[in-house]
Amino acid sequence: GPSYTLSLTGSAVPPGVHFSFHKYDFGPCFVYRSGMEPNTALLRITNTDQSKPLSIDCLTPPLQHLAHNFEAKLIEPEKSMYVMITFLPREARRYHETLEFEVNGMSRHSVEVFGQGSELRIEVQQPRHRVLKLGVLRANERVLKSVPIINKSLAPVTFSLVFSPNQSQLENCIQLSPSKQISLPAKNGQATVEVAFTPTDRLTQFSEE
Repeated sequence: GPSYTLSLTGSAVPPGVHFSFHKYDFGPCFVYRSGMEPNTALLRITNTDQSKPLSIDCLTPPLQHLAHNFEAKLIEPEKSMYVMITFLPREARRYHETLEFEVNGMSRHSVEVFGQGSELRIEVQQPRHRVLKLGVLRANERVLKSVPIINKSLAPVTFSLVFSPNQSQLENCIQLSPSKQISLPAKNGQATVEVAFTPTDRLTQFSEE
């Protein structure tokens, strides 16, 4: 019988997808405890194709120390989706994880995430300031003590001074300054805390932390 020759041609192109980053470094972050503000990064995934939607899935499940809110979906042409990545270090160590994404069931893309857990270490600069002796004062006399402090953590820290004495009569006798927030850079950032003691009445000997 007759024979026919068919000439077939074609081409293939990878899916038109763009990730806003393929590597992200959170740097040093404090070991996470309940109530702390989490460390987050927003990943944008864009379909750069002008006519075809693409499906995307994340093959890496959320982890205890690296969470994400990814949900598999179809991205319409020239549209984007956003993935919130949350770093929650549980130990004082370095972290390195890879998030694997699959596009249209065949093309894979990786996003590497780095970070380091750090313990909070704010200390007095001089050991002699670990115990602060305010002395014996008469009513309405005043003494002011300065205590230099240092941040030995790997991460910067912002905090406020709070004095909650066990003896309620001390609340109006001891003031801490500065009253505003203190920000200390990482690795030996320094500041000075002042403790003012002004007894308004006779007080028995006390010890507070």
